[in-house]
Amino acid sequence: MGKWNHITITYNDSKIPTIFINGQEPEYIGTNFWKQTSNYFYVGKRDTGNFFNGLIDDVRIYSATLSTTQIKQNYIAGLNSMLSRGNMTNEEYISRINSLGKNN
Repeated sequence: MGKWNHITITYNDSKIPTIFINGQEPEYIGTNFWKQTSNYFYVGKRDTGNFFNGLIDDVRIYSATLSTTQIKQNYIAGLNSMLSRGNMTNEEYISRINSLGKNN
C-alpha cells in the first residue's frame, strides 16, 4: 500500500506556482513536477511519459492564495482524519507532526 501525502499548489499574480508537500515547501522537487498547459494541469513528468501513479481525492480550489499557516492546518486536519479512521499508525502520525515542526 502507498503512502498518503498532502500536496498544495498555490498560484498567484506572480505566475509562478509554489508547491507544498505535507505542509512544507521542499527545497527541490525535480523538474516538470507541475505544469499548466492551456486549461489543464499535469502532475508528473508529462514530457517523459512518467505520469503520476496513484489516487487523487479531496481536490479543493480556493479563490485566494492560502497562507503557509492555512496549508499546514489543512495538512494536520488530513493527518487527524487518517489517524481517526485507522489509516495511519500513531507512530507515523507523531513522526509527521514532529517533522512538520523541524522546518519552521
